[in-house]
Amino acid sequence: MLKSDWNFCKEKALQLLLKQESLSFPVEPQRLNTGLSIYFDSIQGYCHTVGLPVSIFCNVQMLQDGCTIFSKDHSFYLILYNEWDKSQYRRRFTLAHELGHILLSHCNDNANSEKLANQFASHLLLPRAALSYIKQRVPFPVLTQLVPFFGVSVTALHYAWKDASLSGLSSPYEIQLIQKIHSSLDTLISHLSEPIVSPD
Repeated sequence: MLKSDWNFCKEKALQLLLKQESLSFPVEPQRLNTGLSIYFDSIQGYCHTVGLPVSIFCNVQMLQDGCTIFSKDHSFYLILYNEWDKSQYRRRFTLAHELGHILLSHCNDNANSEKLANQFASHLLLPRAALSYIKQRVPFPVLTQLVPFFGVSVTALHYAWKDASLSGLSSPYEIQLIQKIHSSLDTLISHLSEPIVSPD
């Protein structure tokens, strides 16, 4: 994946976050104002409504995490998720991933579009500007303390934390985002503790 693609995903996620009248964490993709006609339902609920077997959404004998159905003219979208997946973190990431496909104007699934949608989801749920802000104030927090705030898995958080810069904010969008959410971040930071390092 080219760095320009990565930056495009990051910018799209930041623009969507900044578009919100009010922004709270964890980010709930289905509650975001996208300016588009996007609806959400479970795969199971959709299949029940339209009389289709759930098996049509299976991939190698396993039910997909999610998918998007859209009208021919792209005037509306329906994001479907697997309600049998009980992990709220995984479901949140799936919804953000599918939102990424829409906002990045993907017309078909391939390895590259899947990577880009994952990047978008990661930047939407874990804005690097927010992580950088935290990192500058608490360089070595116990990452599990951040999980409830961002509402993602420890694995996703660990990956994004490594990606976050200590050098500060690099774009006007990031600066605007921090201005919008700094009070929430400051409250979170006040409850964080550094890990206990035992002496040698």
